[in-house]
Amino acid sequence: MMRKYHYILIFTTFISVPLLAQREAANWFFGDRAGLNFKQGFPVVLTNGRLSTTEGCSTVSEANGDLLFYTDGSTVWNKNHSIMSNGENLKGDLSSSQSALIVPNISNPDLYYIFTADVAQSYFNGGNGNGFNYSIVDLSFNGGLGKVTSKNINLLAQGSEKVSAVSAMDGSGFWVVTQAKNSFYSYKVNGNGVNTTPVVSVVGPNITNFSNIRGCIKIAPNGKKIAVSHPVFQPNLEGSINIFDFNVNTGVINNEEVIATGRIFYGVEFSSNSKWLYASGMLIENEDGFSVATNAELYQYDLESSNIMRTEYLINSYSEDILGELAGALQIAFDKRIYHSITNNKLSVIREPNLPNVSSDYREYSIDLDGRLARFGLPSYIQSSFESIFTIESLCFNDTTQFIIETNDAIQSVSWNFGDPSTGINNTSTLLNPIHAFSGIGIFEVILNVDFINRESKTYIEFVEINEVPVTLNNIILTQCDVDGNDDGITLFNLSEVKPMIDLNNEDLQITYFRSLQDLQSNENALNKDAYENEFNNQVIFAKAFENVECFSVTEITLNVTPFSDLGTYSEMFICNPNNTDDTTLNFDIVRAQLLQDFSNTDITFYGSENDALLENNELIDDLILTNSQTQELFFRVEELNACNSIGRLEIRVVSKPIVQDQVTVFCSNRDNILDAGNGFMSYLWSTGETTRTIQIEQQGEYWVEVSHGADCSDTIHISSLLSKEIEIDNIIINDFRSDNSIIILLKNYDGVLKYSIDGGQTFFSNNRFDNVAPGLYNLVVTRDDCNTTSETILVGGFPKYFTPNGDGYHDTWQLKKPEFFKDAKIEIYDRFGKVLKTLKAFESWDGKVEGVLVTPTDYWFSIKQNQKIAFGHFSLKL
Repeated sequence: MMRKYHYILIFTTFISVPLLAQREAANWFFGDRAGLNFKQGFPVVLTNGRLSTTEGCSTVSEANGDLLFYTDGSTVWNKNHSIMSNGENLKGDLSSSQSALIVPNISNPDLYYIFTADVAQSYFNGGNGNGFNYSIVDLSFNGGLGKVTSKNINLLAQGSEKVSAVSAMDGSGFWVVTQAKNSFYSYKVNGNGVNTTPVVSVVGPNITNFSNIRGCIKIAPNGKKIAVSHPVFQPNLEGSINIFDFNVNTGVINNEEVIATGRIFYGVEFSSNSKWLYASGMLIENEDGFSVATNAELYQYDLESSNIMRTEYLINSYSEDILGELAGALQIAFDKRIYHSITNNKLSVIREPNLPNVSSDYREYSIDLDGRLARFGLPSYIQSSFESIFTIESLCFNDTTQFIIETNDAIQSVSWNFGDPSTGINNTSTLLNPIHAFSGIGIFEVILNVDFINRESKTYIEFVEINEVPVTLNNIILTQCDVDGNDDGITLFNLSEVKPMIDLNNEDLQITYFRSLQDLQSNENALNKDAYENEFNNQVIFAKAFENVECFSVTEITLNVTPFSDLGTYSEMFICNPNNTDDTTLNFDIVRAQLLQDFSNTDITFYGSENDALLENNELIDDLILTNSQTQELFFRVEELNACNSIGRLEIRVVSKPIVQDQVTVFCSNRDNILDAGNGFMSYLWSTGETTRTIQIEQQGEYWVEVSHGADCSDTIHISSLLSKEIEIDNIIINDFRSDNSIIILLKNYDGVLKYSIDGGQTFFSNNRFDNVAPGLYNLVVTRDDCNTTSETILVGGFPKYFTPNGDGYHDTWQLKKPEFFKDAKIEIYDRFGKVLKTLKAFESWDGKVEGVLVTPTDYWFSIKQNQKIAFGHFSLKL
């Protein structure tokens, strides 16, 4: 069954008005100095524009497509891209959705009117708004470069960001329509200029909050409908698409119908046959009690349906985050396609907007702007410029192409020129619905002149692309892994992965997928190519490959599932940070090289999630920057001959290069000698070949150990094991018979780690001096390096510091402490004048009396002599 193709047709009247709107819309300047030229029926990039706008703008060209001037609603640039004389400070705004619209005077080819819309920001902080205005451009000035002769003529004190225009269809001029609050204002523009008294239609929602005057308005190319987007930002995020009837004879607007709600709608556009409406909108989600805008989406609506709202079809959902809350403008072009602009260096396009659903042939980001940036707006034009009244069937080479006029307006006569002069007399026709066999493949400019009975005559131009049936493979097997934990042969397929096998590197070829041949032939129920779940293993589906949606070829695709292909957590890998900086680079080539040791002769790719690995989305190619504390979850996909073999998970840990110090240890011949590299390392490799943290050595010498935090992340510790030296005491200084006895141990050398003990080795100290030593016998022990030991026994003498000879049984006498060690000692007690009061032996005591009489309570001195050693001290006698 042949499909009907409804094309955007650009008309020119050839009786009562100039050749308007053939190529008057051929040039576009928009965004940040972005530009396109559609003069030949397809977009060619322009990079010489000077306009830089966030949203609205307008451009006008001559009937042959040569540029005249363009504007962002505030500044006007002439055809040489210089600011036009007096062309600044118009009351449009680069942040207004439809800031400007250029309309010609039908009687004077030099006169144009720039209508400028309001902007929400002009009401903020107590502002009164810019209102709705127009300015006059006269191109007869400055050698055809033009001049703004009148500026900012006010039509409405307050308005909205919306403006559109359409022909009155009777040769009398144009209607320019804007909206404010709850009313539409239709202004007639004819040979006399702008009629400043509008036709007012009170209909539609009452927009009283100026934050909500954004959005777009478009009139259908046939002039019978108006569509308005109402994005609402205050008090909460919401929105709607409203359509109305428009009377091109009277300018009256009525019969409101709400066809969509619940999203922040922004752009709207009609197909050239006025049967389909397209709209862009941002989804609204609730986060923590607040409404937020999320993804931008693009929708299609069937305007001939009795319930338009139910015909909503999702053309595309943009996966990436969109800057701001505006879903971007939609604009039909001279090449009969509808373009969508959001912030990007490419535009998206609906190639066949006169066809339903998937047949509309949407292509995301397919129009490159050569580095220039599109934003949220596209140029505004007179909508009737794009009216279409015929459809075309059979666009494959060697087919006979059928042209069918579809209009309710009575026609007196027509004449066709198929733009195919090599076919001779067959290149033209006066039949209402002719046929033509095109002589070759390519783009042909088809011109239709129509003489209507009850409306002005017009010329329609259509660019028809004739293609050969694509050459593709007949049968393809797409093999996928099954990682849902259930090896049932059911999994998700990214059908786009078969495109390189089907299209044989034809980038212009588009492919859609269907469950059955019947769905493919009717172009209905297209499958989700990004994530399709098969119904059973080895299910066969069908791919439709085309450059235009009628001229296509069919490929069978067998969906094969590899069993037991889920590797789970396959391995833990460690990435070295050799310089111990804050961040580390993860090089996928290194990871791939390690995996290829297990999966030789395969293709391995990396992804951030298991689902991405399954569907081959968002492949990780560039090096990742990881922090030292981060454990990166990484999924890898193993393929053989483009068939999924397995999918696994890696845990990538960033580790620092070991921080080590060389060591010097002591080799002790009388105990086990252990070398310890320390903990915290993943692996050890000793010069002896051992791989443990510690090793036991049998002789002194030089050793090394390589310690590692993972592959390629190691360092070496050098260890010198030196033989411990013998230890020898040189002298022991005993300061005893004092109130604070002390011991000082002196060695002949002080190498190594020395420890000292006076309790027989139970407690060691690093200091060789001991203070506050009580009288008694001490076993001194000295060790070097916990290896060599020497010892010696010493005696520390002592005495009471006082006694009380009062007969109470406590401290009644004075006697040396530990007298058993001083049995040969001689003790003499003196008074303060050195007089000997008493002579004692070690075991004898003094009761404080001399010749039976108790001496005076005071301090007394003593001396003790033994073996040529003498010590002195003093004590007190108290009562």
